[in-house]
Amino acid sequence: MCTSSIVQSITAIALLVVGAVAGLASTVDQRSDGSLIVERKEGLAFTIPEAETLSFEVIVDIPLVGATGLGVFELVSGTEIQQASVFEPAGSNGGEDLRVGLIRGHASGACLNYVLEHEISLRVLPQEWPRVIYRDTQGGTENRRRELLYGMRKGVPTSLYRRDGHCASAICERPEHRIEKTWLRKEHHCDKCKRAAHREWRKPTVQDIPAGGVDMLSAVFLARSMVQKGLGELKFPMLDKDRWWDVTLTLGGSKRLVTKAGTFDCCAVKLTPVLPSGKSEKFKGLFGIHGSLAIWLEKETGVPVSIEGVLPAGPLDVGINLRLKGYRGTPAGFASVRR
Repeated sequence: MCTSSIVQSITAIALLVVGAVAGLASTVDQRSDGSLIVERKEGLAFTIPEAETLSFEVIVDIPLVGATGLGVFELVSGTEIQQASVFEPAGSNGGEDLRVGLIRGHASGACLNYVLEHEISLRVLPQEWPRVIYRDTQGGTENRRRELLYGMRKGVPTSLYRRDGHCASAICERPEHRIEKTWLRKEHHCDKCKRAAHREWRKPTVQDIPAGGVDMLSAVFLARSMVQKGLGELKFPMLDKDRWWDVTLTLGGSKRLVTKAGTFDCCAVKLTPVLPSGKSEKFKGLFGIHGSLAIWLEKETGVPVSIEGVLPAGPLDVGINLRLKGYRGTPAGFASVRR
């Protein structure tokens, strides 16, 4: 059961925590506490904290084995002054400084000889195009890169998606892509190896997208605002590479959760993705996560405390749970309660 697919599952749910990105038509305003409030014309606004760090332990429930710690995930949110050009220092525009919202999530784990290092970064910019820059980089045993840009381009909601892939070994003549001679084999070009240096960007996909769409990592920050506002339901299009899903967030029940970071009174938000036009297909997010998610958030501030889901691992499904184990820079109302 301890396979690369399980290790990769460390980020399948974890990275859903990352998103705090703007809608396609929105404004970004700084609050007095340094955080950014993102006003979405298509619906609910949300906040990017000035300097928040959430640390999670990743627990996998493996049949016949039980709950097993498999990795760690850290989510860092913040802001910085926008730098318009690499030739100009930040804050040199002579007027009011515009700020950029930043989200960085880093997941790591290992199982037997398989190692995962995965990072996703988001930049929410005070401009129409690109409004959001999303980068997804996996390292360790396997390597891959993805990039998604979206916003209003010439007045039309647009996304640009690209990914990398192994070079075409049959026609590649780059000397750095050749493998040195060994006593068993002469010098040769590799065949779909896992080296990051042997991967190249593919041609990007550019397409029109629904107004109000956000990337697939934004669900939890929108759920935070749902909890804070006491809303029962929220719907929006969710971008996933070069397509989108119709997503519904539904406010559910409540319970007290005990974690390494403390004890918190939480309420659940269920995330349910459905393909438009009634197409029948299971949601497969990062690394194959499928179906719905249960996101448990602290009932006053909406800070995520636990996220639960199911992932495929060969012939079986395994449960995966992120549990908060540390935090700093959270809203003032976020604190452990007495048990």
